[in-house]
Formats: sequence, structure tokens, C-alpha cells
Amino acid sequence: LIDFPDDAEQIFEAMDRLHGHDPRQFEIFWRRWAFGHTYRQIAEDLEMGETTARDEWRHARAWIRKELKLGPEAC
Repeated sequence: LIDFPDDAEQIFEAMDRLHGHDPRQFEIFWRRWAFGHTYRQIAEDLEMGETTARDEWRHARAWIRKELKLGPEAC
């Protein structure tokens, strides 16, 4: 899903910033990245449409990439 740098501290700091920026996108990112949930599972758990879950994932992923200064090829 994302080829993160080896520095785990950087990753978790970026995720903390995402949580402060947009808690819902953080929740979607965390469920998909950490647990491998599908868009359908996320949508059902968070009571939203599957398309919304996918769109929010894309935004969260882009936000994390920007924070970690990764290019689009990192995903």
C-alpha cells in the first residue's frame, strides 16, 4: 500500500499529524494500512459509502506521502 521509509518514528509521527489534521482520514488510513481492511469493511464499520471510504483513503495516503516527502511511486 505504501513503501515507507525504514524510520518507524517518522511514520508514526506523520500518522499522529494526520490524526490531528483529520481524525476520520486517520481512522480510514489506519484500518487499511495496519489491518488490511477492504473499502467495504471500512465503509460498514464507519457507516459511510464504499466510494467515500476509497476517496478518503486516497486523500489520507497522499497526505502521508507528502508528510514523509515520498513521491507517488512509493504507493
